[in-house]
Amino acid sequence: MATKKQQKRRRKMRVHGTYLREGPAQPSRAPREGRSARRPSRTQGRSGRGSRWVRVPPEATFQRSLKRTATLVFPFLLLIWWFLGKSQDHSVTTFVTTVIAPSLLFVPFDYYATGFMNRMLKRRTGQ
Repeated sequence: MATKKQQKRRRKMRVHGTYLREGPAQPSRAPREGRSARRPSRTQGRSGRGSRWVRVPPEATFQRSLKRTATLVFPFLLLIWWFLGKSQDHSVTTFVTTVIAPSLLFVPFDYYATGFMNRMLKRRTGQ
């Protein structure tokens, strides 16, 4: 996309035929480096079938699964237990069965699901 200044120069060039730049002449530019010398191409992570950018998730770890459970699942279940349960039903046993147990079950599920997705995307992209 040309800047406003460049667009204005091009319009003047079309209207007047020639456009003389006043002021000192600019030094010539050095030739540009090849793409590989500057930075790697973004097409390395793309799949062969589509032109979408495919992000391969990081390797599955239990620590990441615990963090995800503690930041997403546990607060969500806690809010559900607090707001949907009756106040006389708020006891340790209902808390354990509706918040703690599902949160603990989510950790290995998340670990294996993340590992599965990682393997599938790596196989699809050929990495």
